Amino acid sequence: MSNDLDELLKQGDKDNLVTNWEKDRIKSKIGVIDFAKAMQQMDRSSIPKDKMVQATIDHLMRVIADNIDDKEKADEIMWSKVLYAKEGS
Repeated sequence: MSNDLDELLKQGDKDNLVTNWEKDRIKSKIGVIDFAKAMQQMDRSSIPKDKMVQATIDHLMRVIADNIDDKEKADEIMWSKVLYAKEGS
């Protein structure tokens, strides 16, 4: 086992040994329960079945953008939402 670790380190593949998700996390002011409630607020009754995936993604991105602390990232998400919607049309 030690030889495998030494070999990985020699190859410069040490970044794959541990992934630090926390360093890339964007801080948010919404918890899991509130996120679920926000997603449930989407009115699905007027959405055609063929548009349901696009509408769900649109709603998801809006909920995320509205609840993250980094306003620059929120703007980035909203622009991504707009561009994604244009690609889907």
